[in-house]
Amino acid sequence: MKYLCKRLAAGCLALAMLAGCAPAAPAPSPAAGGYRETEITPDDSLENATICTDEEGRLHLFSTDAAYGELPEFVQHTVYADDEWQYQPADWAGQLAELCPAPDADGLYSITFGVEQADVWVAVSFTASNGPMAETAPDPADNRLWLFRTQDGALTGGEVDLGGGNFSNLLFSSAIQTGETLLLPTLSESLVVSRDGRLLDHRDALSSALQTDGVLVQDHTGALLQCPKDGTPAEVNWSNPGSDPLTMTSRDGTAYFVCSTGFYRAQGGTLEQLAEGDRLRVGRPGQQVRGLAVAQDNIFYLCANDRIYRYEYDPALPAVTEQITVFSLRQNYLIQEAVGRLAVEQPELGIDYQYVLPVGSGYGLYLNEEFPLSTYEDAVRSLYTSIAAGNGPDVLILDDLDPRSLMQQGMLEDLSGLVDTSSILPAVRDAFSVDGKQYAAPARFYPWVVGSWGEMPPMDDFDSLRDAILAGKAGGEYTDPETGFSSVRGLALSIQTHNDLFAILYPAWQQKLTADPSAAQEFLEQGQQLAQHMGLAAKDVWTRNTRGISFAQPFSEKDHTELFCDSVLYPDGLTARFLFYEEPDVVQDGHLALLRDTQGLAVCYPGTAAAIPANSAHKEAAAEFIRFLLSEPMQQYGKTASESYMEGVASVPSAWDSLFEGWDKADSFADGISYLKDDPAALLENVEQCLLPDPALEARVEEIAVECWIGKRTLEQTSSDLAELLQTMQAERK
Repeated sequence: MKYLCKRLAAGCLALAMLAGCAPAAPAPSPAAGGYRETEITPDDSLENATICTDEEGRLHLFSTDAAYGELPEFVQHTVYADDEWQYQPADWAGQLAELCPAPDADGLYSITFGVEQADVWVAVSFTASNGPMAETAPDPADNRLWLFRTQDGALTGGEVDLGGGNFSNLLFSSAIQTGETLLLPTLSESLVVSRDGRLLDHRDALSSALQTDGVLVQDHTGALLQCPKDGTPAEVNWSNPGSDPLTMTSRDGTAYFVCSTGFYRAQGGTLEQLAEGDRLRVGRPGQQVRGLAVAQDNIFYLCANDRIYRYEYDPALPAVTEQITVFSLRQNYLIQEAVGRLAVEQPELGIDYQYVLPVGSGYGLYLNEEFPLSTYEDAVRSLYTSIAAGNGPDVLILDDLDPRSLMQQGMLEDLSGLVDTSSILPAVRDAFSVDGKQYAAPARFYPWVVGSWGEMPPMDDFDSLRDAILAGKAGGEYTDPETGFSSVRGLALSIQTHNDLFAILYPAWQQKLTADPSAAQEFLEQGQQLAQHMGLAAKDVWTRNTRGISFAQPFSEKDHTELFCDSVLYPDGLTARFLFYEEPDVVQDGHLALLRDTQGLAVCYPGTAAAIPANSAHKEAAAEFIRFLLSEPMQQYGKTASESYMEGVASVPSAWDSLFEGWDKADSFADGISYLKDDPAALLENVEQCLLPDPALEARVEEIAVECWIGKRTLEQTSSDLAELLQTMQAERK
């Protein structure tokens, strides 16, 4: 019997994906010359930072002490000149509270700055707002706008008449742009104001830049419009630089902007790309660009993720002398970061990164109606064909592929003489070692971790975890000292669908099912028991919501399966997943344990496993890229809040202490891991075995199991079909 898997038509999307599966010829090599990046972040905090340049090209940085939506009492003004930061007096900041009184309404203040000659322009706005959950909309008549200029240490100017405009958002997005008029960019408007404080024009805009003959605007559809001083706005006929929001500025009547594809200049009705995105900070994942300032065409500055970078054109920057292609089935943020960093550190090496699915990070193949198993199989087949024909990539990321098959067929190069993999955690490294040959270097891995707190003992084996769930055990009662509300703290799994349940069960059963297909019935029975106990809805949900284990706080007056989740642990990384977000006085008794599978082994999955196809023509350059992935900077990537797009846990143990220290200090990661009694590094060293994935098999097993658990098929028939599928797989591998 052949198991018929669900085949969903993917239409044009499938064709588009397949067209990109086989890596194309490398892109043309950039010529010599390019922008060199230098970080110039000052030692002081960059809270509420605004950057701009003056007529001499010096960079000005303004930062405030105000919380979001509040008017600052203090402004710090520093200037970057002669390779150092110099403080400038800003005593005028103390006058703002008196000069900018709030109306009798709830709302948010915002402030921005600009520099012209020796003076500072200051714009302050008040947006009437009751918050996103308000039942009634605020009155736009309560919005306010003020414009000031510093002269002799004092502020001159006053309130700008908004003319009754129905402005929904006056929160500033970047610095004041100066010229014959002033441009005040907000999150939803472009405000053109005269130098004496009169509102001249306004446009709906995501971003905008002041030009000699008007304003260049990116509207809310992403289109670029030329808005002349006296005339009708018209969409420009330029090649689309990208669909993401642009960060714009202007200098001397010329508009500039950056986006993920690069750095651009718009002048005289023409658009010119001055730098490509993969060689700039904006081309990397997770970069929140908060400001662009241009000194001249060959020097500009970016404020991104609370850091400041200087870019200067260097005609002597080496040209690309060798080009390689890196391919992953699914977009990988760690790879994108490595490509961006190497472009800066080794400009002579060109890297073309290609992927099929732009769907974020984490372990596991996400299948849904738009990307069904059939499309996945076609994509893999196309990839393998291109490799066999010698047209494949130079670096192949094995995530979401079947590495066992690739190694058995001799399609991968032995890395033993090319890359030193001795620093990798042995259990993770050895998963790709066969007969003394090392076929891949995993830069990350996904441990299977469980947490508990209070009186609940650490769950270090699957049976104990299952029993705890079924028994509804709790770790003690906690009463909030302020509200008096009591809640039972215990251990539970946040599982919303049967697909989530499969994601929890399969790692525990993978080895046993592979070795003994007759265990299929026991596996299905256990899932059915847990599904019924947790009250999962009997409906077919094809898209998996999570790929991890969540720990939740049940309300004391409710059944323990009705959960309020306050912390999460995913196998796709140990960042915020270590955290217990509430009541640190309770959770400082938190424990972590490696969860053992049904075979009694502490298991994990590999991540960002980099290999070199055996017929690559650029093996040494490909090996250099893999060595960079294993380097200390890349292994420590993800330790800050701004590097949250990480992929799993670093595979090199020497990076762990730095990572955990960074996670503990990151504000956005709540209380940090310091409340845990267990040492995460000591815990991870005990991983015993890394399971090689087989995504196609897992997807078929998942489909069979879910159909059983939702009642579409009987347990007996499903057990028989699953055992037959596993036996067929076992025979093929022999």
